[in-house]
Amino acid sequence: MFEFKDYLDRIAFIDRDEEFSYQRLLDECAKFSSYIKSRCLIFILCNNSAGAVVSYVAALQHKVVPLMLRESLEKAELEKLIEIYKPSFVLMDHHKLEQLNFDLELKGELLNFCILKCANNERDLLYADLALLLSTSGSTSSPKIVRISYQNLEVNTQDIITSIALTADDVTISTLPLYYTFGLSILNTYLTQGAKIVLTEYSIMQREFWQLCAKYEITSLSGVPYTYQMLYKLGFFRRKLPKLKVLTQAGGKLSAFLQEEFAKYAQSTEKRFYVMYGACEATARMSCLPYTFALTKLGSMGKALNHGTLFLQDDEGKLIDKPLVKGQLAYKGSNVSLGYAHTKEDLNLGDENQGKLLTSDVAYFDEEGFYYIVGRKDRFLKIYGNRVSLDEVEALLKSAFPNQEFACAGIDDALYIFMVLANEKLQDDVRSYISHKLKLNLNAFHIVSLQSIPKNEAGKTSYGKLAEYYKS
Repeated sequence: MFEFKDYLDRIAFIDRDEEFSYQRLLDECAKFSSYIKSRCLIFILCNNSAGAVVSYVAALQHKVVPLMLRESLEKAELEKLIEIYKPSFVLMDHHKLEQLNFDLELKGELLNFCILKCANNERDLLYADLALLLSTSGSTSSPKIVRISYQNLEVNTQDIITSIALTADDVTISTLPLYYTFGLSILNTYLTQGAKIVLTEYSIMQREFWQLCAKYEITSLSGVPYTYQMLYKLGFFRRKLPKLKVLTQAGGKLSAFLQEEFAKYAQSTEKRFYVMYGACEATARMSCLPYTFALTKLGSMGKALNHGTLFLQDDEGKLIDKPLVKGQLAYKGSNVSLGYAHTKEDLNLGDENQGKLLTSDVAYFDEEGFYYIVGRKDRFLKIYGNRVSLDEVEALLKSAFPNQEFACAGIDDALYIFMVLANEKLQDDVRSYISHKLKLNLNAFHIVSLQSIPKNEAGKTSYGKLAEYYKS
């Protein structure tokens, strides 16, 4: 992985209109070893810039283990993680260092990134195959992180490349952060294949983002469900992107309405629309719905990637071998991570998962072996004695009211439906609809209208921030 010898003259990435060939990327990575001379643990505070990419690629090439963290970490949060994991170095952008006013020794620079030496003089005990550390869903409120091996990275990267037919001529643009497993997997696949990435901190809501798409003739766009919600609201289907040929979606279940709309758009414009399913604990992705089934298998996450197997278990752990029966989704494959770490000592642990992952997602498969997510195992409430899936309620509401954004949470006998700027009539319509659909009394449902649904930096709903509305 990351050898680059077959495409040294090609452009690897573009940052602020500056082009970096694969040869230059290698040259910049070579400087890394003059500052960090042996295998150790480092922190990388990620943004979508040349410095972050070089720091990450160089770390993997030199067998240094990076923990990828969001750049927006507060000083206290970063100090807590440093105290727990005791990294040898912290790498961050110049402007972030100025903001934090961090008292660490500056050892050198990689483009726009500073290399800061920590006070840790102990030899890091790191498991031999440990390659990378990621926080689950980008969360850093807890020190729990996922341990990923070199084999995990190599197998999953190749499987994704094969699944979406990625070529060296493809060009994408960064729509997700590099500390997030989906965003990092995009970088991994494009660099491994010799393709091109345009790095930007602009969001899809900004005009400059689309100017970059047009200027560099983007061929592929990727995003989480929130990305697609925003694309739809922005009138994406009317936008002129003559070179665009691939759309990929992962990071959560897309509503049936949006999946159908984007599948129709892709079919009518001769583009390929891939729906994928993954988790940080599986390095990145576990399944793919081929674009040829985008309309005929609406709602499906597809089938397992080449080197993996999906299966279902009942509540007693027994295999479910009949179609249309719900159970906990499980996965076996070489991309399943080594396990979790909570302390510095855990970084020397071996492969605890042994290639198997219980996802906590509830799913079923159809007669042709295509899998469908129903909801999260822990996202259920008891409403007047009835077991109700919050994710299924969200899906029902999004299908019935496609122009509205929803989030569902709550406690037993009180299901809270959060909406954006909903007037009283719409709130009444929503309560009546879901009460009729679930055949439950209206009093079970509480509507809260918000200015916006809280999201984390990866675009996923922050359900924990909604608890203040229903905790007694």
